[in-house]
Amino acid sequence: MFSYVIKRVLIMIPTFFGVSLALWLVMTLAPGRPSSGQAGPGQGGEPGAKMEGREGVNVSERIFRHQFGLNRPRFLNSWVGLEKGDVQRYVRTLLEERRKQREAKERGDQGGVTVDIKAMTEASETLEDFDLYAVPPLLELLAETEGAEQDAVLAWLRASAFQYPPTRERGQQRTEAEVERDRRLNFENKRLDSDELSWQAGAGAEERRRVVAAWKGWWEERKDDPRWDYLDSGWEAFKLRMFDTQFAKYWRNLLSFDLGISHIGNEPVMAIIGRKLKYSLSLAVPSFLIAWILAVLLGVMGAANH
Repeated sequence: MFSYVIKRVLIMIPTFFGVSLALWLVMTLAPGRPSSGQAGPGQGGEPGAKMEGREGVNVSERIFRHQFGLNRPRFLNSWVGLEKGDVQRYVRTLLEERRKQREAKERGDQGGVTVDIKAMTEASETLEDFDLYAVPPLLELLAETEGAEQDAVLAWLRASAFQYPPTRERGQQRTEAEVERDRRLNFENKRLDSDELSWQAGAGAEERRRVVAAWKGWWEERKDDPRWDYLDSGWEAFKLRMFDTQFAKYWRNLLSFDLGISHIGNEPVMAIIGRKLKYSLSLAVPSFLIAWILAVLLGVMGAANH
C-alpha cells in the first residue's frame, strides 16, 4: 500500500509539468496578441509628443504582459544582440504603411493603395516590446537618419528610454528607498519631455543636431547603468538570453507560486485566493465527509446483503 501511494505521488510530478507545459504552449502559441496594444509613438505619436502620464496608459495591459513575460521572446532572447538594422527595418515598415494609410485616406480608398495592417501592427508591437534593448541601436540610428525617419527614431527612442515605476500592491506603503527611486524615475522621465531631448515636428537641421548631441551626452551618463550591463559582460548577456524570456518567466512564476498581480484589485492573486479559499473549503470539506460516510455505509450494507 505504501509503495503504491509513493508511486502515485511521484507520477504527479511529471503530470504537473506536462500539464503546465501544455497550458503555456496553448497560451503563447495561440494566434494574436494576448492583450490589446496601446498606441505607441509609431502609431500616431510625434517626435515631441509628451511622455508625461505614459505610466498611466493601459496599466492593466502593461502589468499583464510584464508579469507573464509576454513582452519578451519565447525561448531565446536574441534582443540582447539587437542590431540597428533590425530596429530600422521595423521603423521603415511602420513609416511606409502609415504613408500608404494616409494616401488611402486622402483618396477615399479609390486609389488602389493596399495597406498591410498586419505588418504595421507587428512592427509597432515589436518596437514597443524591444523596450530598453532598443535604446543603443536607436541612438545610433538617430545620428544617421534624417527627415521623417529620424522623427520616428526619436519618438521610439524616447518611448524605449521611458522607465515605468514598479507595480505596488493596493494600500502598500512606500519605503524611503522606494520614494527616492520613484522621485528619480519621475525626474528622468520628465527630462524626456524637455526641449533638451526632443524636437517638435518640422524642426530644422540645427535643432536636430543639438538634440542628437544631447542624446549622446545622455548615453554617456547612463551607459554604465545596470540595465545595460549586458553590453560589456558576456555573463550578463548569457543570463538575459536564457532567462529574460517568456518560457523562463512562466516557470519562474509557477515554481515560486507567483500568480501575478490582479488587474482589478492591484494586489497579488495568491492573496485574493487565500481570502476566498475559506468559502470553497466550507463547501468542499463537508461534502467530502458526507460522501465518505455514505460510501462506507452503502459499502457495508451491500456486503451484508450479499
